[in-house]
Amino acid sequence: TDTLIIDNSLPLLTLSYENLTQPNLINLGKAGDSIRVTAAFNDSITIPPTLDVQYADSTYDSMEGIPYISNSNGDSTWIFGFTIASGDSNSGIVTVSVNAQDKTGNPLTNANTTNRTLLRVDNIPPYFTSMIPDTGGYVNHTQLGYTIEETFSNRLESAIITWSPLPSGIPINSTLV
Repeated sequence: TDTLIIDNSLPLLTLSYENLTQPNLINLGKAGDSIRVTAAFNDSITIPPTLDVQYADSTYDSMEGIPYISNSNGDSTWIFGFTIASGDSNSGIVTVSVNAQDKTGNPLTNANTTNRTLLRVDNIPPYFTSMIPDTGGYVNHTQLGYTIEETFSNRLESAIITWSPLPSGIPINSTLV
């Protein structure tokens, strides 16, 4: 006997991200970093899916229709890749969408996609908001002060500051961790 199976269930998708340029960064990258996106479906996807990447504040650098690099697990896992665009306006949360349908033609919806907004871009370098002594000033003691502002992620893991003594101008390098 023949059996007919009716599949009205929409496919489900979980996205994960890997920074290939800076593997120590989790779900975070900056301009020029290569990002691998893994799309793990709960069902086989027979028509190759494509990936769309929408940066936080930019429509100019967003990408649509990125083709897959490889697939596995009976066509339920698909790998994509892209390079993060430069520009401060691209900093923030990235929204990723996948265009796909399962083997019976049920479309993937954004509501059925997990981790669409997990990837963050930080293209804004940290900067000093205050220094004591200020530019052109000097002190004759070891009490120095500074404030570093890290706009996006609010954390600075390390910094290198060059102090120049007067009048010789020979730089003194200090690593701050």
